[in-house]
Amino acid sequence: MLKKDSKKKMGILLAVGCMLLPFGAQAEEAENPEYEMEQVNVTALRHSMKNLDTPADIKVYSVEQLKRSGATNVAEALKFADGINYHSMGPRGQAFSSMTSKLIMRGVESGTLVMVNGVAQNLNGKYYLEQIPLEQVEKVEIIKGAGAVLYGSDAMGGVINIITKKSLENSVTVAGGTVGQDYSMTLQAGKAGFVFGHSYYGETGPLTDSKADKSIGASGTTNVRNSFGDTKKDSLLLQYQFNDNTRLQYNYAKSDYNVRYREATSNNLVKNWNYDDVKNSLQLEHKAGAWNHKVFWNQQVIDYYGVETARPNKPEWSSSKNSVFGFDSQVAWSAGANNLLAGMTMQRETYEQTARKLTGNAGPARNLGAETKSGPFGRNQYAVYGQWDHPLNDKSRLILSARQQLLASERGDYTAFCPQIQTITRIDESSSWYTNAGKSFNMPDFSAMYYDSDKFIANPGLKPETAYNYELGYKKQSGNGEWRVALFKTDISDKLRSVKVSATKSQTQNADKFRNLGIEVSYNEKLSKKFSYGVSASVSNPQFKEGGGQWERTLGRIQLTGSLNYQCGADSARLSASYFGDRVDSDGLGRRPMLPVNLHYAHQLNEMSTLFFDVDNLLNRDDITTNSSAYYAEPRSYRFGMTTRF
Repeated sequence: MLKKDSKKKMGILLAVGCMLLPFGAQAEEAENPEYEMEQVNVTALRHSMKNLDTPADIKVYSVEQLKRSGATNVAEALKFADGINYHSMGPRGQAFSSMTSKLIMRGVESGTLVMVNGVAQNLNGKYYLEQIPLEQVEKVEIIKGAGAVLYGSDAMGGVINIITKKSLENSVTVAGGTVGQDYSMTLQAGKAGFVFGHSYYGETGPLTDSKADKSIGASGTTNVRNSFGDTKKDSLLLQYQFNDNTRLQYNYAKSDYNVRYREATSNNLVKNWNYDDVKNSLQLEHKAGAWNHKVFWNQQVIDYYGVETARPNKPEWSSSKNSVFGFDSQVAWSAGANNLLAGMTMQRETYEQTARKLTGNAGPARNLGAETKSGPFGRNQYAVYGQWDHPLNDKSRLILSARQQLLASERGDYTAFCPQIQTITRIDESSSWYTNAGKSFNMPDFSAMYYDSDKFIANPGLKPETAYNYELGYKKQSGNGEWRVALFKTDISDKLRSVKVSATKSQTQNADKFRNLGIEVSYNEKLSKKFSYGVSASVSNPQFKEGGGQWERTLGRIQLTGSLNYQCGADSARLSASYFGDRVDSDGLGRRPMLPVNLHYAHQLNEMSTLFFDVDNLLNRDDITTNSSAYYAEPRSYRFGMTTRF
């Protein structure tokens, strides 16, 4: 076994080697370039546009690139994406009820909007990317910086748009390893497509530090650690392509898992939570000339059931349901040299929760309280948005955008107006620079506004968070390489935070401010027909202020990401690493750097079959993967599998 300091040295050497060694190599013409600046994106401006002509920091990842991270789902695949800080509480990004994995951009913890084919997936302020298997994905577009003008709430830090495959490849994948098994099958039969996935993994070791819990135990305070028990996941995608312009898609995802509280010294089970998490998503898209119409429905139901060992006859439970139904229509047209876009969105959101919880302190005083019910509550959101793209000269364009949002509910109405101004200038055929300034917002979620319990007090008077974002960027494609540089500034007011209002209860309030100033740089290069690499660095200073207090640090200041890729004949491999340093936790205390490293290797046996081997957490580090309570990364794990196409 390596000593901890030896592991750290090895980690540094591998990361540095992965990121820096290729700089001295001589670039050669590549048969299949890994990086291509002039690829088209559809997310940043809501219509197809080449990267160099788009005034935003954009990165597009193909499904092949994502799979080379060794991940099985979108959440895990993006933890090595440029400039994304990945937080997770459970194995492979598994959610812990409403505590979910996060993909944080530019330090804004609750500012990432996740979409599938342009339809928002955030429910009650959360997204569950670990429920989306990579077999469904064609590519992922990541736009850093505020996207509220075109896409609405939740997009203060950035937008992630997952674009699924229109035509599927017939294939079967079987994999197994130290953490469990994975099975998937994709089928295309004429206009119909089908993807099925199933995975299982067993109980993890302890993933938290020992912490005192006054409510669990027969007589007094018990020191406990958390772990995840057996976890099963099932996913299903059904889609039908009526013609080139109309597609219907249905997604189903189900996670069954346990969260176990074990006594820190003896490892005896003192409490077990069983979770059943089901999500349904349906969307119909129709294009008619310059028009694009989408009708969508998303629903998530989370049921959980908890039993304390000391009180086996007093089970507590909770059931919550979040749903969204709506449509979005937009039209794009040209008027002379100008390009215009206009659209509208309407959606209905509902939320309800029923629960029966144990109350009181440890010992005989712990008894089941009365059944409580929050909701059903509902609210309607209406928005109109528009964009005017005007050429200033042969090289420069001015883009003006705006959005007017209205949220109407029985507890009150909220409005938000968001303007945005952007410019893009082509310096030459291979480079451009841009500016981007705008206002964005984040609507408070249902739980914060309406949920009451023995620990939380509802606050229906919450206001939206408001952010102002500024960005100056530069892009360049040179031979087989590409540069991206972005200088950004973010200021958020009325930031939502849970505030202690009594000895036993908390309430969400518009209590904080947030700011961040930083620079992001990335470079990707195809070195030869066999080797390519990518590196990125981000240096920023995220800070928050409580009420009239002092500015305090949050998250981390330094992030480095790198990958080294190899392709030769039937063999391919990728070494991925991400360093997140100069960190502090939610209490402002120093937290050690995080350095996940993954290795992926694949060998194509023939035209029909490919073997692969993945190592997760190659350095076997016990990194803390969260900003608040300490949750640790799983130990090093291995996965071996085979994909067969037919």
